[in-house]
Amino acid sequence: PVDWESMVHDNKRAVADSILRSEVLRIGRELRSALPDAPPDSEDAIAELIACFPVYRSYLPGGREHLDEAFARAREHRPDLAGTLDGLLPVLSDPSQPATLRFQQTSGMVMAKGVEDCSFYRWSRLTSLNEVGADPSVFSVSAGEWHEAMATRLREWPHAMTGLSTHDTKRGEDVRARITALAEVPDVWEKALDRLLSLVPLPDPGFGNLLWQAILGAWPAHDLAGDLRERLHGYAEKAMREAGDRTTWTAPDEDYEAAVHAAVDAAIDRADVRAVVEELLAAVADAGWSNALAAKLVALTMPGVPDVYQGSELWEQSLVDPDNRRPVDFDVRRSLQASVEQGARPRLEGGVDDTGAAKLLVTRAGLLARRDRPELFGSYAPLEATGEAAGHVLAFDRGGAITVVTRLPLGLAARGGWGDTRLSLPPGRWTDTLSGRVVSGDVAVSEMLGDLPVALLLRDQAPPAEQHGRFDVWAPRAASVTLQVGDERIAMSRGADDWWAPTQPVPDGEVDYGYLIDDAERAVPDPRSRRQPDGVHGLSRTFDPAAHDWADTGWTGRQLAGSVIYELHVGTFTPEGTFDAALARLDHLRSIGVDFVELLPVNAFNGTHNWGYDGVLWSAVHEGYGGPAAYQRFVDGCHAWGIGVIQDVVHNHLGPSGNYLPMFGPYLKQGANTWGDLINLDGEGSHEVRRFILDSVRMWFTDMHVDGLRLDAVHALSDESPMHLLEQMAVEVGALSAHQRRPLTLIAESDLNDPTLVTPREGGGYGLDAQWSDDFHHAVHVALTRETEGYYADFEPLSALGKVLTRGFFHDGTFSSFRNRPHGVPFDVDRMPAWRLVVANQNHDQIGNRARGDRITEALDDDQLACAALLTLASPFTPMLFQGEEWAASTPFAFFTSHPEPELGRATAEGRLEEFERMGWDPDVVPDPQDPETFTRSKLDWDEVATGRHAVLLEVYRRLAVLRRELPELTDPHLRQVQVDVDEQARTLVMRRGAVIVVVNFSDTATAVDLGGEHEVLFATPAGASVAPTGVELPGRAGALLRRTR
Repeated sequence: PVDWESMVHDNKRAVADSILRSEVLRIGRELRSALPDAPPDSEDAIAELIACFPVYRSYLPGGREHLDEAFARAREHRPDLAGTLDGLLPVLSDPSQPATLRFQQTSGMVMAKGVEDCSFYRWSRLTSLNEVGADPSVFSVSAGEWHEAMATRLREWPHAMTGLSTHDTKRGEDVRARITALAEVPDVWEKALDRLLSLVPLPDPGFGNLLWQAILGAWPAHDLAGDLRERLHGYAEKAMREAGDRTTWTAPDEDYEAAVHAAVDAAIDRADVRAVVEELLAAVADAGWSNALAAKLVALTMPGVPDVYQGSELWEQSLVDPDNRRPVDFDVRRSLQASVEQGARPRLEGGVDDTGAAKLLVTRAGLLARRDRPELFGSYAPLEATGEAAGHVLAFDRGGAITVVTRLPLGLAARGGWGDTRLSLPPGRWTDTLSGRVVSGDVAVSEMLGDLPVALLLRDQAPPAEQHGRFDVWAPRAASVTLQVGDERIAMSRGADDWWAPTQPVPDGEVDYGYLIDDAERAVPDPRSRRQPDGVHGLSRTFDPAAHDWADTGWTGRQLAGSVIYELHVGTFTPEGTFDAALARLDHLRSIGVDFVELLPVNAFNGTHNWGYDGVLWSAVHEGYGGPAAYQRFVDGCHAWGIGVIQDVVHNHLGPSGNYLPMFGPYLKQGANTWGDLINLDGEGSHEVRRFILDSVRMWFTDMHVDGLRLDAVHALSDESPMHLLEQMAVEVGALSAHQRRPLTLIAESDLNDPTLVTPREGGGYGLDAQWSDDFHHAVHVALTRETEGYYADFEPLSALGKVLTRGFFHDGTFSSFRNRPHGVPFDVDRMPAWRLVVANQNHDQIGNRARGDRITEALDDDQLACAALLTLASPFTPMLFQGEEWAASTPFAFFTSHPEPELGRATAEGRLEEFERMGWDPDVVPDPQDPETFTRSKLDWDEVATGRHAVLLEVYRRLAVLRRELPELTDPHLRQVQVDVDEQARTLVMRRGAVIVVVNFSDTATAVDLGGEHEVLFATPAGASVAPTGVELPGRAGALLRRTR
């Protein structure tokens, strides 16, 4: 007998040598471009490699292990080709080689034709195993092997799809479930098959085994008068011709095919044959439905992303295409769905005519649990039953969602049922979403699975909002806490978790309130305050986030990939400095292609104006901007314009004034960073501090509907916990994103140049979406301004900019003269999309942290500013603009504060002067941050937008915005597709992105740049550009974007 591995190899080799021989020859031709002296048997070796390839294809450099396995197998099969294979290995291991690309495409085609379209029809044992990705020679796996595989899947492939049926499966999921039941009664099947082959002889009994299993699996007794005959004939024809060992599509054997079709007709027309089929159905039909429900619930709740094929929420008894592409009867499904929504809990009726309503119940419950309770599906742990039938239970806990299903139901019935088998549940109350039964502790499986052979238990848990009242407060350090509501004072009592709650009823509606700690005379704000109408030292005010009537119900969010961000400071963006005033400027932002606005921090801070990074109440919106209600109006308005909102938040320190949190609990720990005391993320009580931060994060997404958060200076977060706060944040925001069904983005600011932040969790990273890359700014700034003081020193050569454009970071382990040590970690350009790096040629830091807060507008002419825009918007990264940049705003953006305390104001001003010492800037030109004029001068002047150079630059940005929409090359995130050439002497840079080319002349003199081929100019900086025979001619300090035409 032929084993499965040999059958697959031989069938794949036959395909490679016949219908796909031309593809093998093409690979050989492309191979000889790289290896001119390749031996004559190279095509033979290529075909053998393809036949030995263990998966459909590799995606080099990923999947290199599959290529190595194929070479090893090929050497084993064909030792005579060993030398040739050694020569092929370097070429076929290089993903840039045309021969490799063609090989990867061809291996998938050969696998499809050799396995799916041939071997699966020749291998006719337990045919429910004959599906893509399965090895039919592996009869079964143990429960332990299953659990181990799921743990690996969660760790390495948590987002892989989990489906039971597709348009391409060979048998519907419930056909397979019924066939699988035969494995429990092989003697029954053996006798029945002998009778069938005796009643209706077939030339190939092996094919008869495959055919009769298909008939059994698809058989619906109520459909005998319908299209069953036509469906089975269609399947039989395809199966025997695809098998190709007795008849084929191109050379059909009429006698053989007639015998097969006669068997199909006999199953329907002859009572003696149908009697055998019905006896088999009586033995296995109910077990098949049990298997089907078990498989469905497991697929919906196991690690991965559930994928439900059309119509498979009821029994899916289709066979191979085109049978599985028949129209779905949605009227029947709507009727059953309505019944379930009204509270019906259908059970299995049994027999072949079961309606499948129980499967719809299971499908709906599983999908709703994944959507509405994503936090319950973050881990995986096996649960082991005890008792006489323990081997018939498969159970696992996903972190609050427990799946329990029946294994081997015929064997269970044969031994008399569950008996005293029990399952011990984790602590807590659990509700079965299928039966409504509430269970806990050690549960009898017979009780748990009394209604259906499966159960989906969800842990009962009150939502966070219901765990604590709106005036409850965490204060482990307090000996006493009194709630002040208006002029009334209410005693509070401490709970076991150090949360204090009022001891008597509290007022409803909007009220001002605070807390008196340890009998203090003055009340202090709520650490979780949502509104501070009288500043950070005043009482808090309650805020009802549900009062706003949102108009963004149709908003589906924005992906960061391909987007443009616009950073703005609410207080200086408009003369009024409010959210409502900013709404009136959204049409301007859309005109320059903005997809997201990123707001500098808006949390409550001391004084009337501030950058926002010295906030102390992280969930309260600064009253001077309009407060939380105005914030909601702003977000709603942005969404109406198709613009997402990213909020800049600070969790690495608390401001110097108004920080009352240490009175309540251990929010801080020993040690300090650049801006203040460290936040306690890993010490005693840190679980509540982390929850304090994570609840604030959740608030921005749920109550304020923001689309992303920019996380300030995450390198200053000191956290030695087993799971870093950033990773925990990514997990929770990811779950929230799944629930809200829109992208939610986390962007880190870090000066570490460490891609761990944005590496997916399954790859060992924190799983954030993106991070700022200051190296881009520094390289562009130095190239345009020639400024090389301080941290700009390392970026002096143009090659620094070239490296950034192709490698993401300049400092990726290189020596930093500013830091006097090596700095950074390489960015994986093969696997990491470039959009994960957010870049800018100006931002609040790089302007505001200059001595005068001066923009590059002062130092550069119009063409140079346009070059900065061109490099930013045509780079492979996510571009971010800073308010006013698009029209060369003449106003500065200086550092400003408004601390009411004179000593604090003076200390702030002195601290600014110390920061500038290393940059070599003149301290006499540094404006006083406390001077109100410093703030006023930083406000944008909207009257200048349409005048002079401002109008010129605005048109530059608008034109580049159009090109970003029109040219897919400009949003292609693959850094491997970016090629940069720099000429240090001529001071020119050429960046190639497919057919699109960016050319910048940084020198003061006109120059011609040879590009090879013919091109058209799509964009030029104001001084213009001329197409040369094989390139472009540029004036000094100018740039252009071209597209190759020949």
